[in-house]
Amino acid sequence: MNIAFVPVRCGSKSIPFKNIKNFCGKPLVYWTLNSLQNSKNIDKIFRAENEMDPQRVAQELALIVIKSDITEELDRLDAHVASARKLIEQKVANGRKLDFLMQEFNRETNTLCAKANYKELTDLGLGLKVLTDQMREQIQNVE
Repeated sequence: MNIAFVPVRCGSKSIPFKNIKNFCGKPLVYWTLNSLQNSKNIDKIFRAENEMDPQRVAQELALIVIKSDITEELDRLDAHVASARKLIEQKVANGRKLDFLMQEFNRETNTLCAKANYKELTDLGLGLKVLTDQMREQIQNVE
């Protein structure tokens, strides 16, 4: 995830209030923020007026990292795959158990897609949802 920090200070020593001075019909800071918002490489923009509180910045970054971490979902998906393989290898009627596992696959995939910060991860998640639905249809034919 790419994060941009834009300090918007009014107390510039060389040119006071330069960030809010009119430049081509807009405040100078507008052009910086507009460029960042239109950039495909920036995921989040922090605009800090006057002084940035380092503790606040650290808290925001920690929150972003926690919300975007998909390690637990991937670990659970691995466990579900292992469970599904064991059930399939048993060669007995395990339709209900497999159907339950498909629900779990779906939950983890939904969470992955919700946390996805990149198009590629969203695409993978959507592909997994399609496969899960296909498997679920097949499993409903198993006793």
